[in-house]
Amino acid sequence: MTASVSQGPVVPRLRLSTCYFFYFAIMGALVPYLARYLRVEGFPPDRIGQVAAVLTLMMSIGPFLWASLSDRTGRRMLWARISAVILVVSFILLMLAGTLPLQMLFIALVGLFLSSIVPQMEAVTLEYLGPGSSQYGRIRLWGTMGFAVVVLLMGPLLDALGAQWLPAWMALLALASLLTMLLVQDVPVQADAPRALAAWSAFLERLRHFPIWGLYLALFLWNVSLAAYNTFFDLYLQKVGYGSLAIGGYLAIAPLAEVLFFLILGGLLLRWGARAVLVAALLVTAGRWLLTAWAADLWWVLLIAQTGHALTYGALHGSSMYLLSKLFPGNQQARAQAFYLAFSTGLGLVAGNLMAGALWEGPLGPQWVFTLNAGFSLLSMLIVLFALKARRLQPLLRH
Repeated sequence: MTASVSQGPVVPRLRLSTCYFFYFAIMGALVPYLARYLRVEGFPPDRIGQVAAVLTLMMSIGPFLWASLSDRTGRRMLWARISAVILVVSFILLMLAGTLPLQMLFIALVGLFLSSIVPQMEAVTLEYLGPGSSQYGRIRLWGTMGFAVVVLLMGPLLDALGAQWLPAWMALLALASLLTMLLVQDVPVQADAPRALAAWSAFLERLRHFPIWGLYLALFLWNVSLAAYNTFFDLYLQKVGYGSLAIGGYLAIAPLAEVLFFLILGGLLLRWGARAVLVAALLVTAGRWLLTAWAADLWWVLLIAQTGHALTYGALHGSSMYLLSKLFPGNQQARAQAFYLAFSTGLGLVAGNLMAGALWEGPLGPQWVFTLNAGFSLLSMLIVLFALKARRLQPLLRH
């Protein structure tokens, strides 16, 4: 007789990939083009900055919105779909809003519910993959492709039809995202899973281990270093002397490099381990910011720096998802993702943007902003080196 082998759930790769594509397509419309929409609506620069701050802060809160309910019930996609419905309505109301307070309110709702979707998607994807979580990058790369496609297409659309229609386009993308979510079912929750693990106290107890909070802190510092690029890179290249066509090309190189890297990330994680990939990626990130700071006027150097986005974002995010899937039980995954998005990503980007905004026009200027960001990347690398040593990490991993 042969022993029966327990098979995990069949991974709906196409459906999950489509979910990522349309979710990040929304981000591709919102992040680069919100300022253009607000400018057409008559917002002065200081108001645009305030709106961006509100959006970022709400996106830091959003990941926790459904985390407890989804971990307790196991119905992650239900809460993601509810968020998507509210998101569609918020975009429509934003288009119809005629006053500043209403516009601020609906943009805040967009940030809250847009950011509450992705922890559920990430947790469901990692639950489906199970021991094969190193293959996460091959699904997640479709999100990057969705972002890149919309970034390239939305600019000409807004030029042709008017930036005031941006909320309508985002509502359509959010509706498409909702429809794809209807096709993805939750991974069944194990009936014998201890209820104690569904409590926040269990999550916080696990969080106190040095490898776990060290990982979150390292990712926070990485996002601090990334913020100036996300917000000010376009302005920086204009100051260096590049035209809009060249700037668009350099911006497009980054997600393309990220997509290609996601294809090989799984093999690198299995061969070298997440710690080695994170260390290499953070070292490259520091080098990228130094090249951007001091040699951006050389086209070929800037090309190399932008290609480094494959490691600066692709390797770091993919490796982080891989580690979080191993460090937390399945019914704590939504909390783990929420804390990553709220603390490491959300607050990291807020801190980085505040720092960059304060120093950009000051005596230091943009070159030293990027240089400081290289320092944050190196500090993050040192934390990874110490926190994720095998003797500390191994007892915490789920196999």
